Amino acid sequence: MREKKAKDAYNRRYEASIKDELTGLYNRRGFEVDCEIIKKNNNLIEYVLVMMDLNGLKEANDNIGHEAGDELIIGASKCMDKAFSGLGRTYRVGGDEFVALLRGTREEAQDAVKTFDYLTENFQGNLISEISVSRNI
Repeated sequence: MREKKAKDAYNRRYEASIKDELTGLYNRRGFEVDCEIIKKNNNLIEYVLVMMDLNGLKEANDNIGHEAGDELIIGASKCMDKAFSGLGRTYRVGGDEFVALLRGTREEAQDAVKTFDYLTENFQGNLISEISVSRNI
């Protein structure tokens, strides 16, 4: 019983170390761990990297407040999670920087990006009414 509690506590600490507290997405450390695993496994699976950067975060923080900036980050992360979760993981690697590491072809990634674009275009928050994201595949 004691061993299980210790293992559970370790697992909770480890999860906390690879997850972003605000969004629940994996963080930069989680991204690096996943990349190392992929590299070690020498996978033949094709991966596509989608790099994303939120537009207007500083302005939202400065003009409306950090609560609005947090809403922007959380809203964008939810859109990312919905659009990309079937193909891979999404990571918050910086304040307004995100990466999606997707299994599959470039075409599948482009379809997921279209879904993401649709979700961000139709986002309605309490303080923020739109999300703008620059992205590259």
